[in-house]
Amino acid sequence: MVVGTRAIVTRALRVLHLDGGRTLRGGQRQVARLVEGLASRGVENHVLSACAELRERLATSAIRLEAWRPRGDLDLVAAWRCARASVAPADLIHAHDARSHGIALLARALGARVPVVVSRRTDAAIGRGWASRLKYRGPVARWLAVSEAVAAKLRAAGVDADRIAVVASGIEHRPAGGAAVARATLGVAPDARVIGTVAALTPEKGHEVLLEAAVRVCRREPRARFVWIGEGPERARLVARRDALGLAAHVMFAGAHRDARALMPGFDLLVAPSRIEGLGTAVLEAMADGVPVVASAVGGLRELIRNRETGRSVPVGDPAALADVILQAFAEPSETRQMSELARVEAARYDVSTMVEATWREYERVIRRV
Repeated sequence: MVVGTRAIVTRALRVLHLDGGRTLRGGQRQVARLVEGLASRGVENHVLSACAELRERLATSAIRLEAWRPRGDLDLVAAWRCARASVAPADLIHAHDARSHGIALLARALGARVPVVVSRRTDAAIGRGWASRLKYRGPVARWLAVSEAVAAKLRAAGVDADRIAVVASGIEHRPAGGAAVARATLGVAPDARVIGTVAALTPEKGHEVLLEAAVRVCRREPRARFVWIGEGPERARLVARRDALGLAAHVMFAGAHRDARALMPGFDLLVAPSRIEGLGTAVLEAMADGVPVVASAVGGLRELIRNRETGRSVPVGDPAALADVILQAFAEPSETRQMSELARVEAARYDVSTMVEATWREYERVIRRV
């Protein structure tokens, strides 16, 4: 139900969700989990999305879906569609990425008269130019940061602390599959040392650093096989660099998989060499499934991976240190297993239902103030 300033209105809450991501990445999966969870609570969801896979996943009679491809923060057509949808009607707009955030503010200028909630899922530095100041100090009723690290970046950009709430990403807790089946699917030998990475092939994910580390690892451990699950604009350049380093037999580009998590039991180790990371759902899923983790000490990853407690952390952009820690994980199997058990306990806190409940509470706070 919607809570007003004078009375409780016993009707379904209506939320207009905006997402400008064009491929199904971690952020889009979180949108899907949130919308599905809200729908189970009786929320009426209207989703404008640029991602066909996201719309396909949400294609149920309970969720209204529209294809939507905003071209930038000042896309008047996309903003007009948002403004029109908000009077269809909606109680609030939830923008799930930076582009949608800009569009939502523009939609308000075009007549949308409902509060805006914005999710921030990256700890990338926020610009200090006039456009960024206008955008990040604009009329956003509530900011939902996926980690304390992201919340800190918002505060540094001038967002009032009392408008920020930390709502961490949620994962599904399910039994892990078998390692043998996962390895067979990936096409790696049973005795290989499999170092997996699940991330889009984009610069901020740090694959190039991992290639440099792989040279060192493979010299000392010939059975090492690096398996990269994900696609992105950096693929051709990374393939060329892999081949130039003589790593074609050791680094596999496995492409995108609808359920990459089903392949994680085939990993001996998950490595997240990110330069920027808001939280890291692939890391969370590995932790939940008992897969040991090595991750950069950056952003929200620092909140998940406490060094030599829930995993191993390394300085950002340091291939020598990364190689040493990967080899250390293999050389210390009992310690690695112990860290994985502690990580499994830590990951249990990051549940989809918890994320949905926390978001619902923030919606209620916003509606009460209208």
